[in-house]
Amino acid sequence: MRRAVRYWTELRASPAGRRFRNWYRRRRGVAPGSWKHALAVPVGLCLVAAGIVLMLIPGPGVLVAALGLTVLASTSAKAARTFDWCELQIRAATLRMAAYWRHSSVWLRAAVIALAAGAAVGGGYGLYLAAAALKALALA
Repeated sequence: MRRAVRYWTELRASPAGRRFRNWYRRRRGVAPGSWKHALAVPVGLCLVAAGIVLMLIPGPGVLVAALGLTVLASTSAKAARTFDWCELQIRAATLRMAAYWRHSSVWLRAAVIALAAGAAVGGGYGLYLAAAALKALALA
């Protein structure tokens, strides 16, 4: 556990846009053809997928997805460069959206919040109906 905390601290200490490349250099990449490389890619992809799912429901989705990206970044310098570029693009888009949100009207904010709440309730109800249908099929 201490090693995981230390790795996370190292990753967060790196500047945005260099974070994954620095991680790759510190770890010197996982040698292609090794069992670690063969294991790192599917594990990283599974962690990213799990993180995306956890972002949709309450849970540590961002943390799990970040862990998956760091595993993938340790396998390839090109992947590390790509993740750094994506991080910068996401940060820029987030800043633009935050500025737009701050300057938008109260009515627009209320409409967006109401739509998001409706989508969440509708999605939850859809999951409830799907679970009830699966349960009915299992009992039949």
